[in-house]
Amino acid sequence: MYEATSKYWGVTGTYRRRFTEHLRTFAVVTYSKDKDNDSNERNFSGPQLEDMTNPNGSWGYSVRDQRWKTSANFVWDTPWWGLGFSGAYRYYTGSRYTPVLGVDANGDGVTTDRPTIGCATPTACGLGEGTHLERDSFHAPEQHFLDARIGKSFNVVAGKLSVFAECFNCTNAANRSLGSVFSTWSTNNSNTPAATFGQYNTYGDPRTWQLAARFDF
Repeated sequence: MYEATSKYWGVTGTYRRRFTEHLRTFAVVTYSKDKDNDSNERNFSGPQLEDMTNPNGSWGYSVRDQRWKTSANFVWDTPWWGLGFSGAYRYYTGSRYTPVLGVDANGDGVTTDRPTIGCATPTACGLGEGTHLERDSFHAPEQHFLDARIGKSFNVVAGKLSVFAECFNCTNAANRSLGSVFSTWSTNNSNTPAATFGQYNTYGDPRTWQLAARFDF
């Protein structure tokens, strides 16, 4: 039985401006750091510590740690033919993940051990030589999303009809998912990771177009 420890600090800035009655913008930026020795809250898949007798040995960046988070949007009701434009952009620093061995190197019955690199031989790694890789010392690629909409409204007898076209992930960014990363370094304390280490099986949603109509009455 042990008590986990976490430490988070961050700063957030916001920007809001109405340039005219018909053009308004909003943006928010957060810079933060998040560290702990166990990000396993309410996770029943099993222990995540490398050594259950030494929680402080797993102190490092949390899986929640993302250095930058940015979001911005605008709405513009143009004076031309009732057209309206809007858009949103989001950017996130890649989430972190831990390189793990494919074996139980310390013999505690749990395969959460991290590799030690820079050793002349695997035996030397076990004798304290080399650099033991820290928890969550790798991170997924950054993610960014750009969405946009153009629409037009028509007054009809019983109300208002709006038609619009939308684009989601307009830049067709890959936005690889952290949950699909292959985090096994190798099956031994090798200086060179396996060819599959850091590879991804799935990606985010591709560029998507949508045409829609809405009737307000």
